[in-house]
Amino acid sequence: MLLVLHFNLTPPSAPLSDLAERGWGEVFYPASAIACLILGTLNLVSQGVIYMTANRISANISQTDREAVMQAIATIKAKLPFLIDLTTEERKSLPKLGDKSRAFVSKALEVAAQNPDFLPRSFDLDEMRRDVELFEALYPILLSITQLQELLDDTFVAVGSEAYAAGLLVYNYAKASGKGTGLDVALDDLGQRFVRKNRKAQPQPS
Repeated sequence: MLLVLHFNLTPPSAPLSDLAERGWGEVFYPASAIACLILGTLNLVSQGVIYMTANRISANISQTDREAVMQAIATIKAKLPFLIDLTTEERKSLPKLGDKSRAFVSKALEVAAQNPDFLPRSFDLDEMRRDVELFEALYPILLSITQLQELLDDTFVAVGSEAYAAGLLVYNYAKASGKGTGLDVALDDLGQRFVRKNRKAQPQPS
């Protein structure tokens, strides 16, 4: 629906909430309300709270599909029962096997397999082979899940931003309609989001 806002320099004869839409969705607001709405919206835009961009996400997920996705995740976990959780310190301390080192490790395994005599008895060649094989098997899985996570995270951030921006606009429209329109309680409730908590007073030095 096309929404056309008109300035009305005279007070309305009825509350704004009672003004009906006419024609192509024309709604007549008093100039003071329009000014309040414009200033409030521009203030949110200037703060980076509202981004004047097109809606990028318009979708939904059914309960059935959501449950299917969660079941698929559970299946992945069940198929990878050996996954472990490292602490931040452990991750920092472990040597990393990146793309540049994969060829080195593969070559080292080949050398060890063909010349096991120079290795000490404590060296577990079979365990090294299992580690290399598992690393190579996990690599494409990790790549796919990482790509999926990035898409999921970007979508989650975008749709959350759109929802929040829409909520802020609703709040500004409600404030522009003025008091006495039956929105006082709702406005007070919404306004609690922007109430700043007073910092605790710092103890005075004795």
